[in-house]
Amino acid sequence: MGGSSSLSVALIGAFNQFYKFGLSIHDIAQKAYDINIDLSNSFMVGDTLNDIKTGKIAKCKTVLVLTGYGKEEQKKDDQLKPDLVFQNLLDFAQKI
Repeated sequence: MGGSSSLSVALIGAFNQFYKFGLSIHDIAQKAYDINIDLSNSFMVGDTLNDIKTGKIAKCKTVLVLTGYGKEEQKKDDQLKPDLVFQNLLDFAQKI
């Protein structure tokens, strides 16, 4: 994964925080556009289903990491499923 893709992962994580604090998905998409991030080629990495929901809404590839809340979140009987699941961020970074 090259430099801009790595930046995309970090920024999409930051966008999730914006979403939690009331920014609309339109605001997130506009900010991504402003700094030249292609959301469809970006990853939303998180440890909750809310993180996965944010990524799906933003049209990102979604990744659930099993650290933090991840293991418990994975057990939930929810129709919202991540595209990929990794043990932790290092596992994700090494395999992507």
